[in-house]
Amino acid sequence: GREIQQTQNIPIGIIDCSYGGTVTETWCSPEVMAQSWPAWEHQVEQVRAQPDFPVRNKNASYLYNRMVKSVMPFALKGFLWYQGEGNTGRAEEQKELFPAMVAGWRRSWGDDDLPFYIVQLARYDAADWHDFRCAQLDVWKNTPNTFMAVTIDLSKEPGDHPVHPKAKAPIGHRLARAARANVYG
Repeated sequence: GREIQQTQNIPIGIIDCSYGGTVTETWCSPEVMAQSWPAWEHQVEQVRAQPDFPVRNKNASYLYNRMVKSVMPFALKGFLWYQGEGNTGRAEEQKELFPAMVAGWRRSWGDDDLPFYIVQLARYDAADWHDFRCAQLDVWKNTPNTFMAVTIDLSKEPGDHPVHPKAKAPIGHRLARAARANVYG
């Protein structure tokens, strides 16, 4: 936001709707979740039996209804998405689920062309993260007006690849460059 404000000489506001450790399904509109998502349905069957499992990850559209809907009247220039760890075990489904979520958010704001900026998951020593980053790349390539900030180079320390890289400024800079190129010309 700061970089856009400085380079474009316009005021920028950022609305923060975030909740760590959540899955994409909780951010999807009820209309999107009314479609069939077999991997989600299987997960829900497993976690509902666990009373201590976070409610935000048991109920489809939970955060959409509690966070996203509350900011819908605001005018936006686009969305920044820096989530995904909760879905790393279901990369194939993400290739369809995430574009459906993007389309649902765009419909909610009445603008099918609102830009969607995706922060690709950083390097992390877990088997399914590579597949998920590939799914994110697929989403970016096949979903119109989406842009991706790659972060795999921000966790360089040998043997120390944190879930969230310590260097946040480069991520903001990459998102700002994409917005400057694609929204502000």
